[in-house]
Amino acid sequence: MKKFMVLSACLLSGVLSAESTVAEQAEQIFKERCTACHLDDGHGLKSMKVASIAGLPRWYVAQQLRHFRDGKRGAHINDVEGKMMQSMTQTLDDKSVAFLGKHIQGMKPLKKRQTIKGGDKVVGEKIYKKDCASCHGENAEGVRSLLAPPLTVQIDWYLEGQLKKFNEGIRSHVEGSKNPTKDQTKDLLAYLSSIDNSKDEEK
Repeated sequence: MKKFMVLSACLLSGVLSAESTVAEQAEQIFKERCTACHLDDGHGLKSMKVASIAGLPRWYVAQQLRHFRDGKRGAHINDVEGKMMQSMTQTLDDKSVAFLGKHIQGMKPLKKRQTIKGGDKVVGEKIYKKDCASCHGENAEGVRSLLAPPLTVQIDWYLEGQLKKFNEGIRSHVEGSKNPTKDQTKDLLAYLSSIDNSKDEEK
């Protein structure tokens, strides 16, 4: 019995050590590759139009990193930020991509996400339920089976910029999806910014 307990303790210690090593490697990769633009907390930098990525699910982070690396995203000549990401991801292998996904998912998402004045969140909720919820989820929590990211961890000015890219054809959107008008965008962003994302920290 004592030998069994010792063996179990050794195995558990090995697992914890391996997990610790993965976490340390992931953090190091994040520091080397991401913090210059996305900052230490992963909350992004408006002056460079860099997204807040803290709290995004690992599956979405990994998918987007591979898309940048493989030229599926950021290919448009006018996608300046996308081309920066393409350049950064060229030397990322799949292991590093997985590590980054795990690390970023574990970061605390941005709480104060509203910077754009105006907009009616009540109207915005109606727009969201009608045009967005079928893909992004009833509460904008994201739907993995559709590869649709949560919209509750992202700051409003970045979402506004991405909607503009969708409207201008700089980024591709799901076929048949409806992009909001300028006025609708303000209402939609007001609603999304008002959603409590505390539960996103519990993923």
